[in-house]
Amino acid sequence: MNAEAAAPAPYVTPAIQTLYRVYRPTTFDAGEFVGQEHIIRTLRSAIRQGRLAHAYLFTGPRGTGKTSTARLLAKAANCLHPDPDRRPCNRCNACLAIVEGRALDLIEIDAASNRGIDEIRDLRDKVNIPPAQLTYRFYIIDECHQLTTAAWNAFLKTLEEPPPHAKFVLCTTEPEKLLDTVASRCQRFDFRRYGVPETAAHLRTICEREGLAATDEALTAIGRQATGSMRDAITLLDTLASYGTGGDGITLDTVRDVLGAGSDERVLDIVDAIAANDIGAGIAAVNAAAEAGVEPGVLAGQVVAALRGLLYAAYAVPGQAAMTDAALAARLPQFAPADLAHLTKLFSQTEFRLKHTAYGHLPLELAVVDAVLLRTGQAHSPTVAATLPAMPAIAPTPAAPLSTTPLSASPPAMPPPTSVAPTATILVAPVAAIPAARPASTSRPTRPAAAALALPVSVAPDDGPALRPDQLRRDRNAPPAVASVAPSVAPLPPAPADAEPVAAPDDGQAAHLLEQLNDRWGHIKQMVKMEGKSKAYAMLLDTTPQEVRGDVVVLTTIGPHHCKYLNEDDVRALLEKVIGEAMEQPLRVICELHSPRSPGDDEGSGTNGNTPRPSRSPRGGGASTPVASAPIVSAAPPVAVSAIERAPRLISSLPPSPSPSLSLSATATRNAAPTPEPVAFPTPAPQPPAPQSLAVPAASEAVQVQLQRMSNLFDAQILDPRDAPPFPDEDS
Repeated sequence: MNAEAAAPAPYVTPAIQTLYRVYRPTTFDAGEFVGQEHIIRTLRSAIRQGRLAHAYLFTGPRGTGKTSTARLLAKAANCLHPDPDRRPCNRCNACLAIVEGRALDLIEIDAASNRGIDEIRDLRDKVNIPPAQLTYRFYIIDECHQLTTAAWNAFLKTLEEPPPHAKFVLCTTEPEKLLDTVASRCQRFDFRRYGVPETAAHLRTICEREGLAATDEALTAIGRQATGSMRDAITLLDTLASYGTGGDGITLDTVRDVLGAGSDERVLDIVDAIAANDIGAGIAAVNAAAEAGVEPGVLAGQVVAALRGLLYAAYAVPGQAAMTDAALAARLPQFAPADLAHLTKLFSQTEFRLKHTAYGHLPLELAVVDAVLLRTGQAHSPTVAATLPAMPAIAPTPAAPLSTTPLSASPPAMPPPTSVAPTATILVAPVAAIPAARPASTSRPTRPAAAALALPVSVAPDDGPALRPDQLRRDRNAPPAVASVAPSVAPLPPAPADAEPVAAPDDGQAAHLLEQLNDRWGHIKQMVKMEGKSKAYAMLLDTTPQEVRGDVVVLTTIGPHHCKYLNEDDVRALLEKVIGEAMEQPLRVICELHSPRSPGDDEGSGTNGNTPRPSRSPRGGGASTPVASAPIVSAAPPVAVSAIERAPRLISSLPPSPSPSLSLSATATRNAAPTPEPVAFPTPAPQPPAPQSLAVPAASEAVQVQLQRMSNLFDAQILDPRDAPPFPDEDS
């Protein structure tokens, strides 16, 4: 018994917390809470005046103190200290319960794992229960942007009119994903990133309290690596403390070893190679750094920092002299300020790409090559679009005048067929002139057309079967005239009067520009998202660049709502700004509605089959007004009459006929009505000789009826297939 009593108690290892948890602020005092003065002042004034809101929205990057501030607000609102300026006191029962984690009325919800409507319904049912210990019950919802839309809709009424004892604090890093109806019900506070001096000063305070030795250069490097996140900086300091230090403590070399960064000499070697236009030396410096274990992304960030420092020194930015050391400043005369701006942009884009590549340090090597080519005026890489040669403008080709020559009663003799497929021109005369040169027709009369049309049609034989007329009915909504009609979208705004004219690219340059745009489309969408246009970013997820028309970038989207929104003036101005910055040249933007097309629609169209289609007119109304657009980069002239595009197959299958002329009159069908008496028409005035064209052999009776039917529909401007009477062979 005594032996058991004398046995020593087992040793229990004390719990060790990470530094960022140990030094989480417990009061609003400046000694503990670093930065964010605009938020601290507002909250302390609200506590002093008793004007606490029912809901707060804390937004900002990670590690800027959103959740810590929410806990401090809960402590201060429930603190029992009589002096409001000294709340939270961390001594009363309410403060101690919150600090020790035993407060039942402080509820923290992780929206990433409790994002459904069931969790919100449970919260809504329990929110009316009075608090058990504290004066107010606080609900802190972290990463609230991950809640579903249904959950937010179920939570709106409770958020707008909660019971007096309930307070909500919503914390998020992506406020643009929140519903506007949610954000409007909260007081919003935006947390800012911490500056490098501010971060280094706070790290110095922690080192003094923990007994850690660290140089100022090391703490500054940690602050830069944290990119404004105090939690990341303290975590990195904790890692360096565990890494082990020599007699000098945490030095700059220690930070580089842990981060996998290169030394200043490696960065200067790359900068010197670019300054000397030596591609081989630059690639060798990158390879040497990679073989030494330096991370390519970290090395690219160091090059960006060096070039940025040179850029600041070149333009004498006030208060930024510390970014450029003496060794870097000595290389400033070797660069022009404009070159520094382009080089900084080039390597910053490379740093972004290195995070999503599987090719190691290859993008960094290519960036060195592009940088040298940029300085020597030889850059043709998509990464450096600003150095492309000037694009010559495309001279507009005047449209050929429409032929008004009627069909002659005695056309010239048809030349013997040859092995080469000729091209025929079908001349459709005005309806009023046809009866003088043909017998009376049994088809219904048609209204006269304004002028005859010359429709170029290829009669090259086709290996496929001939199309039936009922297969042509779906394309009767095309207008009869041969004209290029732009899609019915919102017109482009006129260019400013003082704007410099932009040369339109030719076929090859337009294709190259379109390829560049597709390569950078993901980056462009991210830039739109960073501008705060979350709705525009969502619309661009279903939008792709389709073609280039002069200085106009044509985007295609899936729905009319997307097209209407992206063509709004403010959205289009934003897209033009972002795309212009990404492509490094002024461009205008227009969005069109994507429509599925049949396989035969690409015949005779331009590049990629993107010839504009005529806008369909509403039933009972006229055709919609076409919108003028820039010239279309096309390999062949557009043909707007889609029925004629399919005519070669039909004509090439016609049987030979002894008659050399093409008769467009229809003979009696099996259900034909009695033939009316022929109407006498005045003899037309003599016309100039018709242009030499290839006549097509006369077709069989059924095909002639179908061709006459097609001609009548075009003359009558019947654009809707539902308005057209059936073909003769469809009556049975």
